[in-house]
Amino acid sequence: MNSGNLLKNSGVCKICHLSTVHSAGDTRIFHKECMSLAKAGYSVYFVVTAEGNKEVNGVRIVPLPRVKNRILRISMKSGLALYKSFKVGACIYHFHDPELIPVGLILKLLGKKVIYDVHEDVPEQILSKDYLPSFLKGLLSRIFRNFEKLSVKAFDFVITATEAIKNKFVGRTDSVEAVKNYISLEYVREGFVNKSKKEVLDLIFIGVIYRERGIIEGLKALCLFPDLPVKFVLYGPVSDSFLSELRSIDSVGKLEYRGIIPYPEVIDKLLEADIGYLCDLPLKRHMEGLPVKLFEYMAAGLPVIASDFPIWRRIVEGYSCGVCVNPVDCRSIAMAIEYLCENPDLRKQMGLNGKKAIVEEFNWERESDKLVNIYRKLCGGKNV
Repeated sequence: MNSGNLLKNSGVCKICHLSTVHSAGDTRIFHKECMSLAKAGYSVYFVVTAEGNKEVNGVRIVPLPRVKNRILRISMKSGLALYKSFKVGACIYHFHDPELIPVGLILKLLGKKVIYDVHEDVPEQILSKDYLPSFLKGLLSRIFRNFEKLSVKAFDFVITATEAIKNKFVGRTDSVEAVKNYISLEYVREGFVNKSKKEVLDLIFIGVIYRERGIIEGLKALCLFPDLPVKFVLYGPVSDSFLSELRSIDSVGKLEYRGIIPYPEVIDKLLEADIGYLCDLPLKRHMEGLPVKLFEYMAAGLPVIASDFPIWRRIVEGYSCGVCVNPVDCRSIAMAIEYLCENPDLRKQMGLNGKKAIVEEFNWERESDKLVNIYRKLCGGKNV
């Protein structure tokens, strides 16, 4: 029996992921981290909002109730997450939400090893919350920054989604590593999808649809060139009010909202499209982030129109897989769309360049090795 099976059967180094904010099918937590650790031989539990106990792809789901009220979620649901996760009896707890920092501290007091997974720069994120008054944003941001700075000293490891976030923890803790949200190689499809007979091209965006994603700017850009044979195809959750606003802007019939699709279908929809759209507005947390959508577009062989942020530009222009634009300049976006529409050979070559970059560098398989090595260290060097 190999060491992976021994760990799984004996319960040694049983691990538990926790989230009160994300879904049971979250891409980073479930599809990447939990499944990678299960494949490595660990006994993996995931305490998360879900319907009933179940096991999915080797990961045991421990359900939490759905709570819409933010205050109740932070208080009552966090307490329930602590109770249910402690009942799991894991030796390593890995939590993913800043509101669970107190839960992580309690687990440390109970003698457990704890990993804090930082997906976003939360102090910066607080500053961009529209529903908070300006004076309160700065105060809450400073309070959280100081609270987080003190808390991380207690945790056994801090994992971040980007190098920029990692750099903010250097000096606060001796154990920090960036495990980036690159896409799995299984989503890179071989061969070339022939789209030469399409009369109308699809400019596609898949993800949560809201103002900061630059969707209004993209739609206005298409309205500048009404005769351009392009549709703006959107998939993902969107509020009724924002969708109504988009439709009111769409004076020339460029918008096609096609609803929400499950994650396994994302690449299939991307393969049907022609250009990937990723023009997030220039907020600091966007400019320092690495969006999963960029790598999904690249894996599907799509040329990308992306915001001209330094980190993004190094990938998009450095690997010649798209065009970078000023995300608040509708004419700049429109010109990029027109340029790609009029150059089908260039679109194809950019798509191939993007796929090659995923295969050679920007893939989850390389990042998952970092994750497994962190767990090996925390499990006393066991090679699972």
